[in-house]
Amino acid sequence: ADGTALVVVTHDPALASRGEFLAGQCFVKAAQDKDALKYFSLAAQRPNGPFADQAALAIAALQEKIGDTAGASTTLDRLVSTKQSGSVMGRAHLIRARLLLNAKQIDKARAELSQAASEDSSLAPSVEYYLAKCDLQKGDASAAAKRLAAAAKKFADDGMLPNILFDLAVAQTRCGDDRGALKTLSRQTHLDEETASQVLQMQAAITHRLGKFEDSQKHCNEFFKRFAGHPSTASIAFIAAENTFLAGDNESAVKRFGDFLKQYPTDAQAPKARLRAGWAAYRLKRFEEARDMLQPLAADATTNPDLPGALLALGDIAFAAQNWKVSEQSLSRYVAGSGEIQSADDALLQL
Repeated sequence: ADGTALVVVTHDPALASRGEFLAGQCFVKAAQDKDALKYFSLAAQRPNGPFADQAALAIAALQEKIGDTAGASTTLDRLVSTKQSGSVMGRAHLIRARLLLNAKQIDKARAELSQAASEDSSLAPSVEYYLAKCDLQKGDASAAAKRLAAAAKKFADDGMLPNILFDLAVAQTRCGDDRGALKTLSRQTHLDEETASQVLQMQAAITHRLGKFEDSQKHCNEFFKRFAGHPSTASIAFIAAENTFLAGDNESAVKRFGDFLKQYPTDAQAPKARLRAGWAAYRLKRFEEARDMLQPLAADATTNPDLPGALLALGDIAFAAQNWKVSEQSLSRYVAGSGEIQSADDALLQL
């Protein structure tokens, strides 16, 4: 249970093969992939070993996990070439399908999934799940949603259900059905850590997009509590700050976007975070603070579609300070590059 492997030295090849295979499984549970590969390789290389095929399949799965696509393909080609049948071969075709899917070879992936289904009927939930992924990669979200909805009903008690429901929600959002996606995500229970983090991220993003900022904030806070240090923390922190800004809580927005800039100064969203912090300070009539935030954005404000608003605020701040020349320069640049007609008209009035 703790991943410790006890290897028994024996002259019985069958027993030795079993021991090597079990040792490999122990190291997999202990997340010691290098040692797991070593013992699976020993079992796979035994002539006529009773665990040779299972060990080869385990090797391919580990190679896929660590990103050794070429190694996994070679291992699977060797395994499939034996032309055996049954569960091992079905899973071999399934892994092959995943590799092809990642390589965007959709038609070949579908062929492998068909083979997997014919070899092992117990793989049906996984086959339907990956066929839907093929639909998504082809850009047919409607077909994916229909397939996954049917799979969720048919395989309601299967271990693949969390994956099926999550991708169903993805397909629904791509079809423009955010409310349907939220309903689907609410059905998720007994999730592993990675899927749980993805569900929370999606719930935070969708509720934010729907203008349900309080609900979105709850999802963000739960994500921070459960998944501190997660690679997606920056994107969730931005959504959390944006929730306060769009809800009109300018005081909190200044603080949250300020914290975001301190923690993630090189993030892709940093310029927009600076813009939001500056605008929030501007709304609070803290003009000096707003100017300090917005001034660094002025140079890129006409080339970055997220940033023209910096020029509008800077122009208005200068106008209020009766700095006519600076105000005219900022507002003229804003008018020249703004696609926001109403705001551009407001700027023209100032001019």
